[in-house]
Amino acid sequence: MLEGTEFESYFGDLGPAYRFEQFSLAVSDSIDFSVTPGTISGSVFPRASLYRKLAEPLGSMDTLLESAIHLEPDGGASGQNAEERALNTVRALLQFLSQAHTPSEGAFRAHVERMVRFLETLDVRKELLSRVIAFARAGKKPHLAPVNSWNDIEAAIGVQNSASATP
Repeated sequence: MLEGTEFESYFGDLGPAYRFEQFSLAVSDSIDFSVTPGTISGSVFPRASLYRKLAEPLGSMDTLLESAIHLEPDGGASGQNAEERALNTVRALLQFLSQAHTPSEGAFRAHVERMVRFLETLDVRKELLSRVIAFARAGKKPHLAPVNSWNDIEAAIGVQNSASATP
């Protein structure tokens, strides 16, 4: 509903049992909303915090789920431009690879394959992305955590320096 629009303007007056305020009070009185420590961590999948979490040590299942949920329809992660999308996608890809999810194995194999296919379409950092793609297709695990930059990505996949790498 639009802000400021009354419920009744859409549905008419359904009586007091169906008014939102009374319904929410009735529900909250009858359901136990207590949360035990460790069952909920922060707000529900905020995108802003997703890429900060990708910079944390590799491996959290929550991070994998968030990454999978927030993939764009083309298989890449969000970002302001192609370079940022590539970086965020590779960071997410390395998270999956660190937990043995490859394009052909693991519960997230379809997501990993979509990320690899997205990276194949990009025209930024072609040499490094081709190495990342080969690394992922080989099912290798990254060496380094956390991954914050392109240099960290090079180190994670075993490339010493992209300037000294042969084409």
